[in-house]
Amino acid sequence: MLAVLRFLGLLIVIVIGVVAGNLLTEELKARYGEHLPLTKSDEVKVQSSSNGPQVNLTSTIRRAVERELNKREKEAKRKEELAALARERRKNSAEGRKLAKRCEDWTRNHEIRNTETSALAARRHCESYEDYINKS
Repeated sequence: MLAVLRFLGLLIVIVIGVVAGNLLTEELKARYGEHLPLTKSDEVKVQSSSNGPQVNLTSTIRRAVERELNKREKEAKRKEELAALARERRKNSAEGRKLAKRCEDWTRNHEIRNTETSALAARRHCESYEDYINKS
């Protein structure tokens, strides 16, 4: 009989510990969860949870996401600007001017002669010019 009482006592202590741990975990998530990174799949899981009230993103998380998006947009814009500068440098280089002149000459030649050969040559030279100025 004493063994059964010890078992029941131990069982009650374990159950109380598990419940207290779960409550503490939920409280910590509610207080400090806004500082944790949130992925799209986490947002879906939180909002589609049927076990409790639906949880929306907090304003802190929204601001963090907006800051990250702004940072990525600025980085993309900076990369585009650098690419535009590089294209401009290649256009103004000796090779770029030479390829542009060939494209222009063959385009003018095609307008005068209007043959398949001149069309192919004009397209080939203009494509090589475009490839040169747009290469990364």
